[in-house]
Amino acid sequence: MLFMVIYFIASQVQLDLATLEQNPAMQKIRESGANPIIHQVNAGQPDGSGWFITISTGGSFQATFPFSPVDMSLEFDSFETGPYAIHMVTIKSSELIEFVVMEMPFVDPEIKCDIQGLLAQQKVSAENPKYQLQFGKYDNQKDATFLQKNWSHYARMRSMCTENSTILATIQGPPKYSDFIDRAAPKFLQSVKPK
Repeated sequence: MLFMVIYFIASQVQLDLATLEQNPAMQKIRESGANPIIHQVNAGQPDGSGWFITISTGGSFQATFPFSPVDMSLEFDSFETGPYAIHMVTIKSSELIEFVVMEMPFVDPEIKCDIQGLLAQQKVSAENPKYQLQFGKYDNQKDATFLQKNWSHYARMRSMCTENSTILATIQGPPKYSDFIDRAAPKFLQSVKPK
């Protein structure tokens, strides 16, 4: 539920901190027990093609977005793990097309990322007709890209395993924008890099 809520944080292309703090999604995040830390609204630097290269302030990744995104972290305090933070950079267009990169650091340094296990947790299976899976390598990290679609949702995703975290990048929106998502996905998903 929390991950669904955080997708809706950046609901405008140009934001200011006061507007973002009043967003109903921020209240839902706080109610979930997370403390949202906004590092920067309208983050990133233009790359010359109209997209914005954005380096996560709290996380260890960078990505290129078609709009200037929000750079934030969600801090939690868990009895099981102690303090924990998820780092993300996200934006949502007026057409409800969302771009998000989220990094989830490993709580236990002994745990290493398992892309097959990660995809199984997300209920992604090569036998499932709703998904198209492509596995590959990127900077010697475990890496998978896949398509998720149904009557109300169309998404291209990339899951990456780094030494200390899992990074999930998603471009998603209504199915009527599937052509745009398919065209934008390669640039967006391949721009995600550990820093």
